[in-house]
Amino acid sequence: KCLPELKTPTFSFQSRHDELVSMRSCQYLAAHPYITNTILESSGHFAYSKIDTALLRRKLKEIIKKLASLS
Repeated sequence: KCLPELKTPTFSFQSRHDELVSMRSCQYLAAHPYITNTILESSGHFAYSKIDTALLRRKLKEIIKKLASLS
């Protein structure tokens, strides 16, 4: 209900094979201008593949660098 009020850049990570969270959630979030979605292609809700773990690390490092440049 509060999502339309969101004005802060937000990052979403969705596992394609998530057993609990539907990919429809990603479509809903993708419509929001402040949300950046990343799909983890070969992971589930509880376990991440090595490839997706590496992707998460890269993306999180990018986010940290962006935040550090703001200060």
